[in-house]
Amino acid sequence: MSSLNDLLAQLPDSLSEDARIQVLSKVLNMHVDPVGPTDTATIAIAGIFGGITLLMLVYAWINVNYRPIRAKNMPLMTIMFISSVGWILGDIQMNGQVHLTGGWTNCKVWVIWFRILFCYIYSAVLLIRFYALDRVFNQGKPYHGWAYVRPFLLMMAVVLIFGLTCQLLPSEHTSRYIPKLNICEVHDVFRYTSIGLLWIPWLVVLVLIVRLRNIQSSFNEFRESVVICIIAFATLLETTLVHAIKPQYIFDKNLRLVETLVNVFITNVIIWLILSYPVAMCMFRRREYERDWLYTLRRDDRQSIYDGPNNNDHDIDAPYSRMDTDGLAKDEDDVGLPPTPTAPSNFFGGARQERGLDDATIAHLADIGLYRNPDVDIAGMDSPGSGRRLI
Repeated sequence: MSSLNDLLAQLPDSLSEDARIQVLSKVLNMHVDPVGPTDTATIAIAGIFGGITLLMLVYAWINVNYRPIRAKNMPLMTIMFISSVGWILGDIQMNGQVHLTGGWTNCKVWVIWFRILFCYIYSAVLLIRFYALDRVFNQGKPYHGWAYVRPFLLMMAVVLIFGLTCQLLPSEHTSRYIPKLNICEVHDVFRYTSIGLLWIPWLVVLVLIVRLRNIQSSFNEFRESVVICIIAFATLLETTLVHAIKPQYIFDKNLRLVETLVNVFITNVIIWLILSYPVAMCMFRRREYERDWLYTLRRDDRQSIYDGPNNNDHDIDAPYSRMDTDGLAKDEDDVGLPPTPTAPSNFFGGARQERGLDDATIAHLADIGLYRNPDVDIAGMDSPGSGRRLI
């Protein structure tokens, strides 16, 4: 740091681009690639990926009443997309792929409040999805109100405290703009603390993945979660290694291209993994897929009553996706679903009684696609006095 400050004191107030590159090469003892066509292409690729995801989200919102799409929780999907945009904007600035002029020179804002904050929000949303599965399937507990927002608020409190603390620290200890060299310098302690902070939610996710390994369903939540977790850990490992082995990667056009495009890829592909299949089915097999989806949902509901390993351990006998508080007869009329077959009447000893779940909980879990009705008895009929017909 002191040697760099001594060198800066000897430099004139303004340098030509060639002179700036020569000075940087001397200071870093490496070849320095200026911002060029490769960086422009990287930004264009990021825009194409983001544009495809945006179009998919717009289509999904237009068809949000399509049950398989609504089960994916479109508000959370939208938060993930907005977070991915902020994350990539922070990456573009932090990775040196734009000329630092005007607002781009505010290094702290881009690193702390774009790159770190939005990456953390993106991770927090995915953690909430996994936590919801664990709470409903494994713990057999309702998931609404404080149970829904508490994990997110806790994670946001952590990252906001970190961000505000770093914002109040001198720029020399976090990230500062050096006008003579037209670069953002990142302090090593701040760099590795930030990376460590981003590992925390994914270590929690890893614990939840282990807990979710035995859940039974017909909609592949566990396999989808494992794929997402593998992608996220591979990206975190790649980022950690790049920053640890070559912290000056932003001056290598190939490394900064890889670092940005890896993040562009994972932020969009994870959303595609969750949302693309029901969107594609809505486009090409709308009624057929919805009918199959509802039939699978209803079949899984009955099957978990027979085969679920934890049915006697929790108040919730068969937690799974349920889309509406509309009646099953309405669904059958809409999509041509065959009548519900009758299961043995003496298997369960009569209708099951719902315990510990109020109407608000049921409606909320239905909206986010993480719970199916525990009122329906073994034959698919409502409990006496429930006044509600559910899938």
